[in-house]
Amino acid sequence: MENDLTSRIKVMLMAMGMRPLRRGFNPLVEAIAESVMHKATMRAIYNKIAVRRNKSPRSLERSIRLCLRDIDSDCFAKEFNELTGFIYVGDCMKFSSGSFIGLMSEIVSIAFSVSFDNIPDSEEQPSSGNKENKENKV
Repeated sequence: MENDLTSRIKVMLMAMGMRPLRRGFNPLVEAIAESVMHKATMRAIYNKIAVRRNKSPRSLERSIRLCLRDIDSDCFAKEFNELTGFIYVGDCMKFSSGSFIGLMSEIVSIAFSVSFDNIPDSEEQPSSGNKENKENKV
């Protein structure tokens, strides 16, 4: 499944104007796939890929950031519209590495119906500041 997922991510990124010969292209694909499959923090994703590639997490993030400069905003908006059905206005689009990976992982999970293995059910998540408790105390 992961090879199929990474090949779909590569096609999507190339359709957005990214060049696969860039140093950060494959780590970016790996980071998006890792985020889709495991929903880990960016630090954990960078550390895992950095160990796999024998690089520092900073070097990895920098190469991904430089790779993001290739995005054509018109191609990105068109691809986003085709995959999700929503209109994206990308006039002054500028992404950080983490925000782009997060956005792309959500698009990929929606477009390709990928299931997550590390997301707790909504019932298991702790509630922060429950309204019932606040009302009872007043």
